[in-house]
Amino acid sequence: MAIRAHQVTMLGTGLIGDFYTATLHSQRGRDRVRVVYSRSEERGAAFSERWGIPEHTTSIEDAVRHPETDVVVVGVPNFLHEE
Repeated sequence: MAIRAHQVTMLGTGLIGDFYTATLHSQRGRDRVRVVYSRSEERGAAFSERWGIPEHTTSIEDAVRHPETDVVVVGVPNFLHEE
């Protein structure tokens, strides 16, 4: 039985977002970050380009509700976790 790849939404473009994306893209083989959320358009665009992520957004709602997302990784600062 083939294991299906997961499409991941990454919330955050800082140190934690980089750490999880590096791990997913290198260690998890099939799994890929599909969309990334950043509070900053510039940081989101740079993060997407650095990691080859197809989409970025400044809307946390759009990121979490992305139709191709299987898993959401929360890598934003602690004070934003509840939101």
